[in-house]
Amino acid sequence: MDGDKGEAHILDEAEIISLAPYTDTADEPAAPRDESEAPNLDFNINYDNLDDEDDDDPVINPNPRSTWTVLRIALVASCVVVLFAGFFLLFLRKVHVRHNEHISTNRPKPKPKSSPKAVNWVLDFPSLYPPIVSESTQCQSAWAALSSVPCHEKIFNRGWDAGKHLSFFEPDPMRYVPQLCEPKCKSALESAFESVTAACSDGASFDIEGYEGMFNTTFLEAGPVEAVGVLLHRNTHTCRNSEVGDSEYGSCMIELNERFYILDGINFGSLEGIDAFLRKTKRPSRERGGWKSGTIGSSTDGGWKKTYRFKAPERTYGPGIGSTSCGWCMLSWFENHLNGWDDGSVISPDSGLPVSLPEYIRRIKEAGQRCKATEWNRIYGQAIKNYQDKNLLSEDWEGLPSGDLAFLIRNGPHRGDEPIKTIQSTAAAIRNNHSAFPDIEPYNLQRTLICLDNLAAKIQSLPCYLHLNITTLDPMIKDPNGLLRYYCSSECATAVNQQEPSLRVCMRSDIRSTPIVKPFWDAWGDARKTHANVCVKEERTTQQCAPVLSSLNLTSWAYDGRPSGNAFHHEISQRIAALDATPIPPVVSAAVHKGFGTPEYDALRKELPKWQEELKNSVCAPCIWQWVVGDGSVITPLSYLHQLEKDSASSVEASYLEFAQYMYATCDARGADWLGGIPYGGDDVVWRVKEQDGKVSRYITDQVHVGYMGKESNWRRADEQTGQEGIALHGWGSLWHLRTAIREFKAEQEGVVQQWRKTEVTHRAEEDAKVWGKTAFGYYWLKPEDREREAYSIFTSEVEGEVKEKNPGLKLGKTFCTLSSWNDEIVQKIGKMWKALSAEDLEHYMGLAEEDRRRYAVEKAAFDA
Repeated sequence: MDGDKGEAHILDEAEIISLAPYTDTADEPAAPRDESEAPNLDFNINYDNLDDEDDDDPVINPNPRSTWTVLRIALVASCVVVLFAGFFLLFLRKVHVRHNEHISTNRPKPKPKSSPKAVNWVLDFPSLYPPIVSESTQCQSAWAALSSVPCHEKIFNRGWDAGKHLSFFEPDPMRYVPQLCEPKCKSALESAFESVTAACSDGASFDIEGYEGMFNTTFLEAGPVEAVGVLLHRNTHTCRNSEVGDSEYGSCMIELNERFYILDGINFGSLEGIDAFLRKTKRPSRERGGWKSGTIGSSTDGGWKKTYRFKAPERTYGPGIGSTSCGWCMLSWFENHLNGWDDGSVISPDSGLPVSLPEYIRRIKEAGQRCKATEWNRIYGQAIKNYQDKNLLSEDWEGLPSGDLAFLIRNGPHRGDEPIKTIQSTAAAIRNNHSAFPDIEPYNLQRTLICLDNLAAKIQSLPCYLHLNITTLDPMIKDPNGLLRYYCSSECATAVNQQEPSLRVCMRSDIRSTPIVKPFWDAWGDARKTHANVCVKEERTTQQCAPVLSSLNLTSWAYDGRPSGNAFHHEISQRIAALDATPIPPVVSAAVHKGFGTPEYDALRKELPKWQEELKNSVCAPCIWQWVVGDGSVITPLSYLHQLEKDSASSVEASYLEFAQYMYATCDARGADWLGGIPYGGDDVVWRVKEQDGKVSRYITDQVHVGYMGKESNWRRADEQTGQEGIALHGWGSLWHLRTAIREFKAEQEGVVQQWRKTEVTHRAEEDAKVWGKTAFGYYWLKPEDREREAYSIFTSEVEGEVKEKNPGLKLGKTFCTLSSWNDEIVQKIGKMWKALSAEDLEHYMGLAEEDRRRYAVEKAAFDA
């Protein structure tokens, strides 16, 4: 704990990695305790004679006015008792200790020596570092003189060096840079480096044998010269400021962290920070200039607070070339990193493999070219020249492939990657000598070139990489949280599926079928198809389907999509039968029967915590069920029936429905709660289903056109028991959809589809009108009071004229129900008449209201049709 307030000390990286290894050596067992030597603590008090005193003594009544005296006596007595109890416990403790000392054979362990701690502004290098090995007395003396270096202990922090944010609790540059950059620290380090370098020229080193100090010897410098040199370099770099005065923070380290969340460390050969810059400049934005003031701080790390006030210029950010106001510090960071590559030293954060120099430059260029400054062109050009002067970079380096497949999947390809490189080289060859390509008709020459150029541009513009083979995809599919997440990201899918008018020229039959274009166009189509199939998700649970299929040894389905015809039906039927033959654990049956939130369900979670997770990856998986009943539209399961019809001469709808119901029962009994409801009430036309939790729901939508219910329809759902309703934002496949598709399938076979649709629309409208009301804002669930209100409106229309005729003296007004004339007295009169109705008359008006709703529903359905 730090300080008197007991605040937790948060270890920085240097302290964490320098901790001595933990040892868990058990103490020797204590010798058996000899109970005969224990002190006798059984105080035998005789209570038998306590009542033998003379009872003839007069009773002395206390004086009422001596209350305070009694309280003082009681207080003193209490204090005496507490003190006695304290001394008694101390006595017992000492007796116990003496007893243990008497019988124990263990030798007392010496207290471990605590390693020296760094004290701010008086850092004792000789005691903090390992002892040095040097035959030079001058070197020993020079090192020993560094016992009070006036620097902050965070000068030892290596966490910033690599430019990587290690944790939420890492040292904050805003807090520590001003302390690290005290002028006395830099002058002291310069003097120390000068003296140690001069005195320790014999190659003095640290003796790390047995060292248990604050430094991790794995990362420790070899000797005192290197150690002090690193500290001086770290201090100099951390404390640098803009050379043109455009940084209001007074330090590039603080500015880059505050503006771009980049740690400006001393290790330049790294790609750390590039992603942070790209995220910050991903979308166009503008920061208004002017005076900025405020307070920042944190309750962690000892607690600190800093107030600032400065005048900031207007700044812009954006992904376009030259769209970001970078400033001197950011450009200097790019310059240092552009020139920091060394063979084998730069590791890709995507693949963990070394990054080639061309790829290294391309990644930094992608970010750096967003800077709004001509200085970027100078920095970039000079770095290219430096590498080429060292024969590290060829003239055609920009056309070389990336070599980092993981990076391509996450970020998209470069022009040197396939198939872009081959497409562009083919287009260039055609331009150089089109006569060498006789398959291209002269009138199609320009169209062919435009097609090739646009196709290459489309592939290069993608934020992901699609042209992968099975060897690459197989391990990706098995790890849904790895590269598959980027390959199947929504950003990638949007870019791939975006319609490109520029590619229309490639769709012409006389272009796409030519020997030049066909291989590229087919490869693009195959890549898109594989991407679409591999990235399929089940919509209710958003389960990624490819990993499930891979675990079921059905990986080919992940690439090719759902098998058509009998192949799917036969394979899944066999697997469901095998699952059904497997006994269900009693704890599962009990939990399924009782439901969520019950003790039985809690018992299942404790005994078989992975049961439902394993069930989701079995043949009962949401993805497999979606392939059985469809994705929430009637068209999808109808297409499944058409596929089966092609492979079978006999009737298929009955066997397929039996198969789906068998799967539902098998998986539902094992706790698969993603199967949806089943048709309920005996009328399949009405969407009335019994959910898996036992509730009965009714659905309705405005978007029903001649019986077709689209997957994107905005359904409303109501619980019949409670009347609670809401919007069903998504339509998920269920047995209700399958049964509807089967009815349509039969109607198709009989040639009466249109009649069937109109009949179902009419019947559904009549039934829905019994439970659903309609306003200008849509449907609403009719509660009992709603139905009575509609009947009351009809009753009012009938009796209003009679009431006014018999009561001519009543004043006139307007009613919210019928918009006819009446006032409060008429309302009261009609209300009394309504309440006086007999049960038979009330039922009559309720029937009229229901009939009116049905009439409206039928007319509306006919209008929509």
